[in-house]
Amino acid sequence: MNSGYVGFSRSVRSAEAVASYEVPISLINKSLIKDYLNQEEEIKESEKQSLSNMPVGLWKYVAKMVGPSSWHHTGSMFKETDHYSLSEIAEELTENKEIVSQYKAYCASKKATKKDTDIIFAVIKVEEWGGSRKHPVLEGYDEVAGILKGDWVYHRFGKYKASARKVVSLKKYNSYAELVKANKEYKGTKKEFNALIKER
Repeated sequence: MNSGYVGFSRSVRSAEAVASYEVPISLINKSLIKDYLNQEEEIKESEKQSLSNMPVGLWKYVAKMVGPSSWHHTGSMFKETDHYSLSEIAEELTENKEIVSQYKAYCASKKATKKDTDIIFAVIKVEEWGGSRKHPVLEGYDEVAGILKGDWVYHRFGKYKASARKVVSLKKYNSYAELVKANKEYKGTKKEFNALIKER
């Protein structure tokens, strides 16, 4: 291994930067923020309390906004990785009174992009077989509504492979409203679909 490296994870300069709370954005977490605030003497106690209560996502949002303070090599492939100063982030969080509302607006817009129209809704009808391997018997059909991802339809009881031979029909819809319009029996199941979307 390169003599300028600490183990296989990062260069000596990167390790020194991390020790000074100048870290890759992936390392910013609640524990690191707490450690930083505990050792920082220039920040008032009231401000420390406020900063410690701010979500990690907000710290990362501000990190991207203020930009990296340096870059260093990390990983076995010597990748050039941006490092962000927790001190600069804390300063921006303390001085910029609009930052929290900006972050909330950002989160709201990000959430708004994940609408029903980004999801493929599906109703799948599948044969249900019984009997034995030598003498299979078609016992009926199972029809469920779910979310189509790749070759699978995920529903609240499990999943079905969309390309399986026992699939009788597969109907796709671009929104929950479209699905309900064509299949009245699924009206009032919005919460179940929201849970599926969140899981997937």
